[in-house]
Amino acid sequence: MPASLDALLQRLTEHIEGGQKLKIIVPQDTGFFTLDPELVEGILVLLNATVATMRQVTETFEEAAPERGASTLAPQEVADLAFVCRTELVELEKSLRQASEAKNLWKTAAEADRAVARAIRAMIPIESSLREYAGLDPIERTWFDLDDALAIRRRFVDFWLECKRRGNPEGPDLKTAFQVFSQGIADLRQDALYPYLRIDDRLQIRSLQKRILAHMEKDPESRGLEGRRLWQDLVGFFDLLMHIQRREELREHDRLLVGRVCRLLFDLKHLPEHLPQETHEQLRSLASLEPTLDVLLLPDQPARSADYRQPLETLRAKLV
Repeated sequence: MPASLDALLQRLTEHIEGGQKLKIIVPQDTGFFTLDPELVEGILVLLNATVATMRQVTETFEEAAPERGASTLAPQEVADLAFVCRTELVELEKSLRQASEAKNLWKTAAEADRAVARAIRAMIPIESSLREYAGLDPIERTWFDLDDALAIRRRFVDFWLECKRRGNPEGPDLKTAFQVFSQGIADLRQDALYPYLRIDDRLQIRSLQKRILAHMEKDPESRGLEGRRLWQDLVGFFDLLMHIQRREELREHDRLLVGRVCRLLFDLKHLPEHLPQETHEQLRSLASLEPTLDVLLLPDQPARSADYRQPLETLRAKLV
């Protein structure tokens, strides 16, 4: 039986808020930690309940779509979006259950962490679509871990920009690059922020660090092709880490940041010749979102203020 739009919205909001309260924090990179079975079971229950809600959204909008507000969204668009979300949630539940049943502690922690993060990210567009369909404004959430997400992103951005600056190093330059990144990863693993990284990212960071150290211990004759392949893997990994930019709390933050910078700079009658250093540092967090802006962010010194107008306005439109 089709559910009411109000009931679907209320249920979905409860799922999102429930997911925000679930956080997997492992303090050290050792096997000496425990994972509360009730936490894992709570995540499985949340996923199962959300899958049921997504199924009901699909059925409701396919069978007897509710009355809409001023939205131009077609009922089938909402149904299709819910179907895609449900498919992803089913896979997340399956992977977490398999890891838990295999009693693989690190794998279970990684899958639990991934499940919560991706489930929330999958549900928010559904909630936004339902609210748009009903003619309601989107919810402006207060993200309790926004400061952590911003700090983690700053570290990832530093690695990513360093990769871009170095391009495709060879010989002594490649050796220096590996030394820099090996030390950078070591520093990150000692940082108080490190336990708040997603478990899967931590596992891959550890694996990459081991590969770099093992490679640097080999004789110089073996460093040619193997070194270049390792560098490409390192660059590819930090490209993947920049998917952090998709997190909804960061996108909301970025919309406000870009809007504020555009107002401060481009509404002025007398534009400063060069972008203020403080503003340049703030914009560094937007790396990987707009290619033209990335070029301006590579140097430590800001470029002419006028050069930022087009990429910032382009990015502003993307973030709406």
